[in-house]
This record gives sequence, C-alpha cells and structure tokens, in this order.
Amino acid sequence: IHRPRMFPYDTLPIYTFRAELKKEMEKDRLNKGNNFSDITWTNIGPSGVIYDAPAPQWGELSGRIRGIAVHPTDPNTVYIATASGGIWKTTNGGQSWSDIASELPSLTYGAIAIDPNNPNIIYAGGGEILFGVTAPYYYEGAGLYKSVDGGTTWNQITNGFGSVTHFGDVEVSPHNSNLVFAALGSGNLFNNNLPNEGIWRSTD
Repeated sequence: IHRPRMFPYDTLPIYTFRAELKKEMEKDRLNKGNNFSDITWTNIGPSGVIYDAPAPQWGELSGRIRGIAVHPTDPNTVYIATASGGIWKTTNGGQSWSDIASELPSLTYGAIAIDPNNPNIIYAGGGEILFGVTAPYYYEGAGLYKSVDGGTTWNQITNGFGSVTHFGDVEVSPHNSNLVFAALGSGNLFNNNLPNEGIWRSTD
C-alpha cells in the first residue's frame, strides 16, 4: 500500500517517470485559474453523539461512515453506510437524512453501491472490514442487502457469502447490471479466519 505498484519490474523507467511528470505539470498549469483555497466545509449531518467511554475527550462523534453512494443523475440523493448506525438516505443534498434500514438484522455496513443503470437498485454490504489493526470495534454483518425501490425495502443475500460478512467494497458494472463485484475481508472477532474473504462476482 505504501509503495507504487510497478509490476512486472521493481523500478520505474526514467523515461516513463519524465513522461508522467510532464503530464502532471501540464494539468497543473491548466488548473492555475481554479482557486480552491476559499472552499469551506459545512457539517450536513447526520448529527453526532457524545462519546463518553472509554475516551470522553473525543467529544461528539459522527460514527464511522464506511460507504457513500451518490445517485448518478440526481446529486441531491445520497446514501451512506455506517458502522453500527445503519443505512441513511438524503434526497435534498444533505439537509435532512432518513434511516432506511432500521428493520434489518444488521446495523453495520462496510460498503454501499448504486446500480448506475437503474438507480433504484441499491446494494449494501453488511459488516465492516478490518484494515490491519486489531481493535474491538470492527463489527460483522449478515450478508449482502439489495433494494430495488431506492431503499424502501431490502432483500438479504447470504448465498455464497454465509451469515458472517465483512464488506470492503461493492461495485456494479456500468455496462451490465447483472455483474456485481464485492470485496470481503475479516473483522476483530473473525480476524483472518473467514472462508469468504476475497473478491466475489455475481452474474445474475
């Protein structure tokens, strides 16, 4: 992760380096007129909670947002997948949010995706993946969830995955809605001992 991937060699040819550097410098030159220094950020929710144990000094936290999916044609519609907080949806650009997964058996989600060919179809991967750090707050999920009505109702999918899952990503092919890809890992209680760790593909 901390080194560039240069397969099949372990060094980058100098002519390749110079060509890439030239391209980046040209992009930088073309962007000189765009001043991004005055951009400000505003908290648009959902609201945080006061974290009083075991680290009260952390104060108000929003929780871990593990995935964000923006509607392909309506930027005001956004879905977020959270750790221990469920799935949330906004249709007004973040001014207000709705909990759309309170009835599901899992509160923790590690990934969320919108089918770019049919934005009413949403996939949410249950459980959050552990990225190399042993800690007691990486929670498992219970499969993949699919909605065909914009998050109003959901169907739980455990076929192939099993009932304990930790999702790192879910993607739908922009060329074929039947092609869905998922990346699964492990979590604290099941670190490196789940048979479903790896890359998955569905063709249906």
